[in-house]
Amino acid sequence: MGIARYEYRMHWRRRGLLVITLAMLSITLIAAFLTRHEMGNLEQIAHKREVLTNSILSLTFIPVAAVVGIIVPFIMADSVPRDKKLGVRELLDSTPVSPATYLAGKVLGGWLSLSVSVAGVVIATGLTWRLIFGPFDVLSHLEAWLVGGVSMIIINVGLTILLCASQPDVRRAILITVIFFVLLPGVIGFNPRGNLWDSFNPIRPGIFFYYANLVDTAQETTPILSVEMTIITGLAQLGLAWLVAWNWILRRTGHD
Repeated sequence: MGIARYEYRMHWRRRGLLVITLAMLSITLIAAFLTRHEMGNLEQIAHKREVLTNSILSLTFIPVAAVVGIIVPFIMADSVPRDKKLGVRELLDSTPVSPATYLAGKVLGGWLSLSVSVAGVVIATGLTWRLIFGPFDVLSHLEAWLVGGVSMIIINVGLTILLCASQPDVRRAILITVIFFVLLPGVIGFNPRGNLWDSFNPIRPGIFFYYANLVDTAQETTPILSVEMTIITGLAQLGLAWLVAWNWILRRTGHD
């Protein structure tokens, strides 16, 4: 917990996480105000509540999920290499802290940092939509973020930190992030395939298209991997990345 608190404070003391939080908030709030005139005749719509719910999910989940999938990995990439640069890594290696504890603290701190960021955006956006347009289905709104949003945070943040854990400096960590979150998806294709290749796509198409209410549109050209399978395959990658990072630190530090 001490390492997680340290990681949380470090992320918020730096400008990266704050900048993307303000960017996500600005995009979602601007979308609400721009939509205000287009949805001015909602009172005449029979299913006003459903229309509002679908609209808020589409206009908030799409930009936030895109940031979590593509931008956030570059913010989290230096979580472990940064400790070596600051001299903290050598200090921790001289303590009884095990590699598993160290990695768990780093990952937990990253999860907590981004979760607070996204939660602030979601709450502010939800309140804004409620004030401008009226009641919507809050439970569906919460489900999208507690299942889809949290899953993307857990998978993408965890993978980034663990994949970059073995890198000696920040530049190498950024290079690894480019390879796994830009080049690899670019080679495979960012468009959904409806198979396990989608699990290597950082926007997690099975989650992204479902909670952004784009499944019907996307399935006109290709089937979409289910939310459940997207989460399972993402967690499997996370487990594999954990084993690799943990064993590397064990060998480097000489722990038994």
